[in-house]
Parts: sequence; structure tokens; C-alpha cells
Amino acid sequence: MIVKESINFERGLDPKQAIDIGIFPRIINYARKKMSEGDSSWSSPTGWIWEIQEDKDLDDRTKESWLLFLVNHKEYLGSKELLDKLFLGFGGDTSGSMSEAQNFERGLDPKKAMNVGLEQKISNFLRERTSDSPAMWISYLLTEEDAELDHETRKQWIEFLIKNPEYNNSLDENDFYELKKWGIQWIPYVKLPSDEIQYEFKNGKYFLSFDGWQSFSDLFDTDTRNLSKDFVEAVLSGENVEEYFEYDSVNFGDITEMTWFLKRLLAKGKIPALDDLKEKFIERGGDPETANNLEELFDEIESNDEYEDLHDAIRFAWTDSQEMADQDEAFKDLKNAIKKHFDINDEEIKWVEKPNNYSHFYAPISLNGIEKLFGCLALYDSDYKIKYYPPQYSYNGDITSEVFNDSLSNRLDEI
Repeated sequence: MIVKESINFERGLDPKQAIDIGIFPRIINYARKKMSEGDSSWSSPTGWIWEIQEDKDLDDRTKESWLLFLVNHKEYLGSKELLDKLFLGFGGDTSGSMSEAQNFERGLDPKKAMNVGLEQKISNFLRERTSDSPAMWISYLLTEEDAELDHETRKQWIEFLIKNPEYNNSLDENDFYELKKWGIQWIPYVKLPSDEIQYEFKNGKYFLSFDGWQSFSDLFDTDTRNLSKDFVEAVLSGENVEEYFEYDSVNFGDITEMTWFLKRLLAKGKIPALDDLKEKFIERGGDPETANNLEELFDEIESNDEYEDLHDAIRFAWTDSQEMADQDEAFKDLKNAIKKHFDINDEEIKWVEKPNNYSHFYAPISLNGIEKLFGCLALYDSDYKIKYYPPQYSYNGDITSEVFNDSLSNRLDEI
């Protein structure tokens, strides 16, 4: 039972006054009654807070007064007189209970105290039934039925344990599947089972941290689509991506057809490498006036075998540029698919430098996005993966003046 918010824990009740009005004797008598009915869970005073909460025979007002007294006056739970009265006629040894009562945590507010009581109750119950470590208790409760534990109580206990890293850091695929089937919410208490992607819940919002976009490579559905994991990883990481974009030639019959595109690039930015091309043309005996006219320059280089090396430099520079433009287009397309699928806020993505820790991207993400990540990484369910369709023929990125300038400059340097 979760502590009701409506219970108003008023403090300051004098112990003698409480005894005078009969609260403490009534608790003792009630415990004795329960024990006489065979309920041994009332034999340890440290569990009374939990037992009172769970008891269906007590009305809310009685629970309120009893819980108030026990939370504010735990010293009575360690009283030898109390234990003697409690076990009188039952033949019990009070030493063990005395020890538990004396070790009962002090200084907690009522709700924390109740959590301590619940945690102890769960611990006592499970340690009698399994040798598993506490990290495996959720798994045990999800899969092992017990005649003394009904389904609702098991669910309550799991919902309590799931909030504590001590109990939730060893969950596996089967555990997450069972949690989902039981309708138990594990977000935001459980970390993602990933070394590269994590999240946090802060100020009522979810935030995602990840090493890089390549961290999502495994989260694309590649089983039923014309898409390979190696391609996705290469594009998103930038490593060995060239082998997927190696073109033998460009879509021009001759280089004179490039001039229209080059003029468009020049309208957007400078291409200093064209000046280097002109210089090399003139060094080989080319006409300076021809060099200053782009159409005439390219026509002369296309038609004269003496400029074959310049001709090849231009063609391959354009091919190189198109390869890089297509790589960039593929990267943007895959990245947008990730952001859309997991509902990552593109406008607030930032790179966080951590000199003494790993640097990473950081961005807001929706709860639905976190649920999909768990679906991929914890449940291994392909339904949660990114459904991505690559272009039917190929990517077609736009060449920029900067990219072509670098490509042409590199090719000219090789001459």
C-alpha cells in the first residue's frame, strides 16, 4: 500500500499523552490478536508500520493515529516491556525482535519510514525463498509465483524496487518483456542498456546524451529493407564511407557541360582553384584571354589533348565533389530519420565538452522517444526500430563551391 497523500501527519504528540488516550496499548493488543489468528508478520514491531498500512480491517482514522504514533515514537518499539507484553503467552524469544527494533532507523519522515518498512518486509520475504542477490529480486518476483504472495502485492513490490538502482541494474530482455506485460513503468528509474546512449529526467523533461550519430546504427531496421548495417554505420561515423560512393565518371559527355553548373556555384561562393587552373593552362602555352573566359577555357581544354592532365583534373574533381555531396546527403537523411523516429528536438541539440569525462551530444527527447529506445535496446523488438527507405536509385547531394574548390585544388596539386 502506498502512503495516502491525504493522511495529515501532525507531529508533537506527547508520549505520555498518547499512552493516556490508549493508542499504544491498542496497537499492542491488536498485534497480539493478529498473532493469535496465526499472522506471524505482526511478531516484529519493525514491520508494524507496513502491516498497519496494509491491514484491511483498520479504518483510515485509526491507521492515521497509529502510524503517527509509531513514526514519532520509535523508542517504544525497542522497549523490553513492550516485547514482553507482546509475546506473553506465545512462548517467543524476544531477543531477536528486540534487536530489530533497536536497529530501526530514526529521524525519517513518515513516508520514508514506511518505505524502510516495506523494503525490510520485501527483503525478509525474499531472503527466505531465494539465494539470488538483490539485483535479481525483480526477476524473481516477475517469474516465480508464491502461494503467500498475490499478484497485486507482487506488482506493488516490483513497483517499489524498480525505483532503486540497487535492484534495477541487472534487468534483461525477459524482465523488460514481463514488466511491459504487467503494465509496470520503469522509466525514468532504469538506465538504458547501452554504453553509448543514455537519458535523464530533469525538471520534468527528458534529455538524451549520446556519443555520436553512429550510436544509432544498430537501431535501423535492416532485416526487410534494402539497407545494410555496415552502410548505415559507415555513413553515420564517416569511416570507410568512400567505398559506398565511388563513381567512375560524372554525368557529362564533356567538361564543357559543367560550365553552367560552375557559374551557379560561383554565384554562391568563390572558387580560387579555378585561378590555379588558369595559371596551369597559361603555363602550357594557353591564351590568357581564353583563360579569362570560363566557356572558352573549358572548350579549349576539352578539345586539345595537350591539356589532358587538366581535363582529367576537372573531371575527377567534379566526381570527387559529387561523391562527397552524396555522402553528406546520406548522412543528413539518416540523421533526420533518427531525430524524427525518436522525437529528438533538433533545435536544442548541443555538443557538450567534458575534459575529465566523455564528450557527447545532449538534446531534449520525448517520453515516447525514450520508450522506443527501450524497445530497441531492451526488448530487441524490431517494431521499435527506424523504418528507413533509401532512395530508389542513389543519393543526389548538391555540390557546393567550397567542396568543388577543395576537390579541384587537390587534383591540380597532383599534376
